[in-house]
Amino acid sequence: MNRSERGDVAPTVVLTALTVFLVMFVIQVGLFFHARTVINAAAEDGARAAQARGGTAGDAEAAIDQILSGSSSLLGSPTRRVDVDADTVTVELSARIPSLVPFWTGTVTARSSGPVERFRSETERDGGAP
Repeated sequence: MNRSERGDVAPTVVLTALTVFLVMFVIQVGLFFHARTVINAAAEDGARAAQARGGTAGDAEAAIDQILSGSSSLLGSPTRRVDVDADTVTVELSARIPSLVPFWTGTVTARSSGPVERFRSETERDGGAP
């Protein structure tokens, strides 16, 4: 084996490693966007469930659990905060996503809020004006 044949292996090894890294990076980006979509859907459905007339924080939690249960292996240790008061509902979710690329720490967050559906008299709607 002569010297030029041994030197031909180095570029192949470098290109193979670079190709594997790029493929893993593309998969990582796909996981990030999918996780963001799932967590946004869970936050929106949770807020919508609590916004309905007679809705509670428990209804929001149930809706969130239903969405997140399908992605339990994707979203590690999700945290949530559901605030329901007389006028508004706010749902905040956060979760970590698995890392395929070295030195990547991915976290996705979502927030959804809106008014609570309830009957408001005409004076309440008009700000008390006759």
